[in-house]
Order: sequence, then C-alpha cells, then structure tokens
Amino acid sequence: MVELSRGGGDTSTWREFDTTTRRFVPAGFTLPEAKSNLDWFDADTLVVGTDWGAHSLTTSGYPRIAKVWRRGTPLAAARMLFEGQTTDVAVQPSIDQDAGIAQAFIVRSISFFESEYYYAPNLDTPAKLPLPRNADLRGVLDGRAIVTLREPWQYGGHDYPNGAIVAYKFGRQKSEVANVRATIDDSVSTADDPSK
Repeated sequence: MVELSRGGGDTSTWREFDTTTRRFVPAGFTLPEAKSNLDWFDADTLVVGTDWGAHSLTTSGYPRIAKVWRRGTPLAAARMLFEGQTTDVAVQPSIDQDAGIAQAFIVRSISFFESEYYYAPNLDTPAKLPLPRNADLRGVLDGRAIVTLREPWQYGGHDYPNGAIVAYKFGRQKSEVANVRATIDDSVSTADDPSK
C-alpha cells in the first residue's frame, strides 16, 4: 500500500501498488482521503483505521475504530475489530510476521506516551495484554512479543526494571511471560515462566 498525501498534509489516500509491474493494482485496495492507518494481515486482508463516519474519530482527529477489510468487498462492508474511546489519541493496527504467521495487535494510544496493546490472533476478538502503559511493542519473535519497558513492571511474581527488554509468550490461557531475558545497563537477568 502506498500513502499519498496532498501537499504533505495530515490526510492521505492509500492505493495498492504492485512492485513487480510498478503499477497501481487495478481494482485493488483504495482508501479515500482521510487520517488513516492500516496494516496487511495477508495478501487479501487489511486491518484499517480511518474515518468511518460520524463519531468514528478521536478528539485529536485520528481513527478510534479498526476494521477488517477483505479483498473484493466494499470498504463499507469491513468488519468491526476494535473500538477505542473518543478521548484516545488514536487506535491503529500493528501486524508482525513470525515464521510466516501473522501476529495481529491493536495499539490503543491513550496519550502520546501511554498505550494499551491488544492481541487479536486470526483477527478474532482482541484480548488486552497486561503490559504497563509505558511499554513499547517492538515485534514478535518465536511466538513472543518483544517489548521494551519504560517503567518498572511487576508480573507473575517477578519484577522487571525500567529499560528491560521482555519477551512475552502467547500461551493457551491468554499470554504468559516465559523464559524472559531482561537487559538493562549491560546486565542480564532471567525470569522463569510464572505458570511453572
């Protein structure tokens, strides 16, 4: 998807671009001009935040609703995935590929410095991760969300310091911290799976 902004403004249009033919895809995904965000789930599916109409934006003017849009269907038919609050800064998708598996998250930016993260496997109902609001999701590796902490975090009987890098494992009963390596000031500490 290529983002096109008129005069470098906040609003933009999005169009699907084929990097092989170097052309826009005929009848491909196209978003009208708005303050939008999106991410690919697979070749035929986008998760989109945009102006869906009345009351669909935050007071900051950014999307607060994320929907699943399938190829070949109109944008208006996109399925609701997540809805934030009007007082939020924005809601946006974050999808990472982990060994060929799309791991989908929704980022609810409560302020410019605080966010909540929701995990939506297979684009099912998102579940809130118990991360502190000052954490930053960096991606997914081997079934674990890689998170940087910007405040101390107590979880599962363990204390993780500010500045730690945490690998958060997705378990069968929601998510659990497992085999975590936390790094701060070049020192490494290891936390065990609290379920064991």
